[in-house]
Amino acid sequence: MAPKMSLNFGHSPATPNRKGKASLFSQAPSTTPAGPPPSYLTNPSTTPAGEPPRSSKLFGSSYNPAQNTFGHRNTPARKGRPTFAVPESSPPEFTDEFDDDAPGEELSPERGDFVASTIESSPRGLKRSRNGQVREQESSGMAEIARAFTRDAGPAKAIEGPDDVVLGTEEVLASLDVAMHQQQQGGSREGTITEAVTDLTRLWTQHTDDKTLPGAVGPDLDDALTKATYLSTLLLQLHNPHTTKPVQQQQRSALRLASQQQSTAITLPRALLEWLNAHHNPLPDEFNDLHMHRPSPAAHEAFWDILGADIIRGRFTRVIKLLRDAGWENATTAAVDYEDEGARGYRGQQLHNTREVVDRCIRVMESCPAVTDDDLHVPGPAWSVFRQRVRHALRELEAFASAFEEDLPAPPKMNMFANSNASMAAATARAESRVPPTIYQSLRGLYGVLLGGNGILDYAQDWVEASILLTVWWDGEESNTALNASIADLGASRSGLRKSMRAGGNTREVDIAPLVAYRRRLGDMFRIVPSEVDEPTFQPDTLDPLHVGLAVVFEDDVAEAIDLVRAWSHTVASAVVEIAALGGWLPIPEGRPNSRGLLGRGFSTDDLLVLSHGPGARQLPYNSEGIVRDDVLTSYAALLAEREKYVAADGKIEREGWEVAISVLGRLDDTKAAEDRIRALLEAMEVEDEPRVEKVLAVCAGMGFEQLGRGIAERYADALATHTPVPYGSTLIYYARAHALSKIRETLSLLISLSLLHSAAMPPQQNLDPHLSSLLSAQRTALVDLAEADTEAAEILGRSLSGYALLRHFYDLRDATSTSSGSGLVRKRSAAKTLVSIISSASDCIRGGLFDPEVESVVPVEGLLILLGEVLPLLGHTSSSGKVVRVLEMKQLMALMGVIEDYEQVSGRIREGGEGLLGGSMGCFRSSGAGGMGGSGGSASLKKSMSGLSGEGMMGGSGSWQELAESSWSLLQPTESLESEGSKKKTVEIQRGWDWRKGLDAVAGSADVGSREVVMLLRTALAREVGRSWGNGWA
Repeated sequence: MAPKMSLNFGHSPATPNRKGKASLFSQAPSTTPAGPPPSYLTNPSTTPAGEPPRSSKLFGSSYNPAQNTFGHRNTPARKGRPTFAVPESSPPEFTDEFDDDAPGEELSPERGDFVASTIESSPRGLKRSRNGQVREQESSGMAEIARAFTRDAGPAKAIEGPDDVVLGTEEVLASLDVAMHQQQQGGSREGTITEAVTDLTRLWTQHTDDKTLPGAVGPDLDDALTKATYLSTLLLQLHNPHTTKPVQQQQRSALRLASQQQSTAITLPRALLEWLNAHHNPLPDEFNDLHMHRPSPAAHEAFWDILGADIIRGRFTRVIKLLRDAGWENATTAAVDYEDEGARGYRGQQLHNTREVVDRCIRVMESCPAVTDDDLHVPGPAWSVFRQRVRHALRELEAFASAFEEDLPAPPKMNMFANSNASMAAATARAESRVPPTIYQSLRGLYGVLLGGNGILDYAQDWVEASILLTVWWDGEESNTALNASIADLGASRSGLRKSMRAGGNTREVDIAPLVAYRRRLGDMFRIVPSEVDEPTFQPDTLDPLHVGLAVVFEDDVAEAIDLVRAWSHTVASAVVEIAALGGWLPIPEGRPNSRGLLGRGFSTDDLLVLSHGPGARQLPYNSEGIVRDDVLTSYAALLAEREKYVAADGKIEREGWEVAISVLGRLDDTKAAEDRIRALLEAMEVEDEPRVEKVLAVCAGMGFEQLGRGIAERYADALATHTPVPYGSTLIYYARAHALSKIRETLSLLISLSLLHSAAMPPQQNLDPHLSSLLSAQRTALVDLAEADTEAAEILGRSLSGYALLRHFYDLRDATSTSSGSGLVRKRSAAKTLVSIISSASDCIRGGLFDPEVESVVPVEGLLILLGEVLPLLGHTSSSGKVVRVLEMKQLMALMGVIEDYEQVSGRIREGGEGLLGGSMGCFRSSGAGGMGGSGGSASLKKSMSGLSGEGMMGGSGSWQELAESSWSLLQPTESLESEGSKKKTVEIQRGWDWRKGLDAVAGSADVGSREVVMLLRTALAREVGRSWGNGWA
């Protein structure tokens, strides 16, 4: 079996000057403990011939006795002694207790220099001037490089990623927008934003591959959405720290306040660690392989590398488990410490000492707040106490190592080439009686990481990991901008430190504005790390947009980061812009006022443009390079609208492109601009089917665009009016949704005129469309549904529809079949009552013989002449026995006589319209025979017929009525019932109870008839009916 690839850090973290850098806080690299240095470490004569054995992993080319920090030939002998020295037969006992004010614990200058050297010496550090001062860091220039990238590439030209990402992102942002409008200014707003950010992060990472490119920076998958997610999730973590892991029901930290609603908000150090563990793992996780290694974990050549990788990422339980189960009797590092390639593990007193110092380290780690309380608030008080405990343990380790050295005899002064064997024997004896150098150096490195020092660089793989982890383990102190700013000045006395803590010290930025402080820290660390470490992996690639993107995120150049994300994914970029705008961290271009505040107070976009050029505009604290939120959303909406629809993978959600685009545009700050863009989008969209129109109207109603919705409804109704056959019910409903009262009246006037032309309910019952049938039914379901969507529209349609519905009711009563004369008389009386009501309504506008156009009539006055003609069959009835039968009551007769007088006195223009309609009706009767309805088979449309009913065609002449009569058949019949091509005429049999035109035609013969003949016949019949009523005492 091929050996499994293991972590290879190249050099041991215990190796001094691993990258050839000067120590950070000392001009001399010495970390020598008190007492004389071991002779074999300083005398070249003790070195075996050739280079020391090298391991292929951790300690390959790492240990050089001449550079060992245990000793330095120029280091003076240490004057101070630890107070817990014990006989060499047993190692000193470590204590977990320490008293900052204990006497004798104040560090001497020499001791302070030594401890500072021990902790702060590192192969990687800050560049310094000759006087030792930290050089001021210059700008990285990454923002300019990022702008160059975005200028060349520009925003993405299409929507990237699966439809689930688009739909899910829009759902989260729409819900967030509603929640933010419902909430008042306060802390709950920040929590709401954080929850939305958490949902977005989960959604994006679910549809991307977060596997890291092996041995490099960035995702392994070269996918636009993956790269956009990679940058955006880090940017969102820096401004809204959150966890995507399930929130535990019970938090162990006693410092947390109880809350009814669990939040995903976390501290920024934890957020950065979660992002790093999820998105940046350039090397495989070998913990399980190491822990199961045989004969023991310490026998693995990469033991300390893997352990170091875990501790810098906060995996303390792993580190504790590895240290506890290490099995030092099998440690491979013994070969380096014994300078014997055949050595396998430690033995004797050295093994006992190793176990002792490692157990002490384990106890310290077990007291870490991250282990005891799951607390990663590193600048907090719990961690401050813990860091004191770490410093105490580090001093004890120093003292423990130096105590054994002092009990050994000093190396003899001799020629370096003489008595080589004796020197090597003495060195071996010394090695047997102290802590092995690699164990000492490695534990010191672990303590340095816990203190947040620049020892983190010894374990970091690249500039990304180094910059983030130096920020994560920062203690919040700003007294020094160097990498080791988190390490307190160990030269200060403990009593002074305690007094400072009691006094509260100076107020720290990290305590007041932690997110700001951490972002500034991250930017500082990024600028320091690449400039100080001479390794390719610690230098960002300025030719790689992803490297540049990470750099601008580290430096908190939000505008440049968003522009880069926008070049990969409009969906992700627009979401980040909205979150940033709501959170108040979206950069605004210089000189541009905050539109979110001013637009809400009545300012328009033009007003803001004027304000941006007014006096003092340049003094506004805005960045010269910024993001205009509305521009980003508008561009995103335009791309969304180009797609026909977006369908979720499970098929449960389906939204059209315009629908999602309108939802985005509805969140623009400039309401007027939003309405204009939505109107332009909808006006350019084809509304060809009812489901789409209903969606559009629902969207308009939900967003408060009533006028726009009415315009869409009217446009759709106009389109329906061109269909053959015309769906009159749907047409009326959408004209009602548009509140187009005039077009509703025109449509109903047409239907009434068609019915009067043919003396029948038109369209016939069998040809009614579902909506019209529902409107005319007793339940009127369609009208109820309309009322739920638009109450005013339902009221308009209900009032306007009454005249047409009443006329159909009359024809239905007339044409209903009966089996007895008694039931027939009742039916006729009901029909007469209905007819008189219709006539009364139609004549409302000509009371007294004067036409009043302000009077709204549900039946056109032009139909009054035919309606009067329909009365003729109801007058002069007798029973089969010859007995006079009354159908109309006296008051109805008198009302009809009054209407006739008014009609006779009205202007000739009204009468001419009636004459034309009468002529058309008689033409239909004569062309269709006694029981049918005729017309040409030519094509016609409702719109053409309605135009014929307006103007001159409605009020004067008979030409338009004749045309309507000829075209009405194709208007009213379904396509499949029309006659085949080539046939000139089709007759449809209609079963009428009676037809008044039959009697009129018999009287007139082939001659034309007009209002004069109808009025004359009606006057005579009414006079006779009144006389019979008086004679029979019916008055």
